[in-house]
Amino acid sequence: MFQETTPDGSTITRTLVVCLPADGGCWLPVAVEGLIGHTTPTPVTRFAVTRKGLISWIRSWTSRGLTGVRKQHGQIVAAAGGSLGRLDLTLTKHDAWYQAMLRHQTWQQAVDGTRVAREWASFLAAHEAKPEKYSRKQAWEDFRGQPRIVAMLVHNACGGPIDLDPLEIGLYQAGPEAYGRFCALREVCGDALVTDRAKVVRPADTSVTARLDYLKNAWQILSTLPTRQRLIALRLH
Repeated sequence: MFQETTPDGSTITRTLVVCLPADGGCWLPVAVEGLIGHTTPTPVTRFAVTRKGLISWIRSWTSRGLTGVRKQHGQIVAAAGGSLGRLDLTLTKHDAWYQAMLRHQTWQQAVDGTRVAREWASFLAAHEAKPEKYSRKQAWEDFRGQPRIVAMLVHNACGGPIDLDPLEIGLYQAGPEAYGRFCALREVCGDALVTDRAKVVRPADTSVTARLDYLKNAWQILSTLPTRQRLIALRLH
């Protein structure tokens, strides 16, 4: 099952990027069903729409062939899905990188003076090694009890435009450039990819290294698809 929950019962939001059938058939391939279970996927607007050149600029005023569009001053600037010829994945990555830089700067200020924290994957592995002695609930409490994680939770509790995800602690600690590049790739690749041949590509586990391996493989697939290929991003709550 692709959808996950934390020990406190909260749902971990995931995003699927699906390569839709080229023949214009079913918009949701059967391969997705095994990932979403009983949850209802909803299109999430995350891809920038290309506006380079006269033809692309003219087409940006119509939503034909696009799903889940967002407009700015009447012009379409983003969509949840469409053909690669209409989506601008490079601009999508750039925008995500910029937002990640802002989050990392906020994170640095929020955790200033705290010690390096262990990832959730480390605590989860300890639980799975000896589940009878170390419960998942205790592992979650120990993870959240680390001073650096506490600082992030305090920041979130105070409210504000930027929220910090404790589950991304390993990425934050890798530095701003690494975090920015990760977020840029994640914006276009999501957390899992269903290819045009209905093959599911996803991380082997929740560790940073596994997620990076996934993003590398997913981007290699997406970057070689023809411009007629249609994509859609789906969010699972």
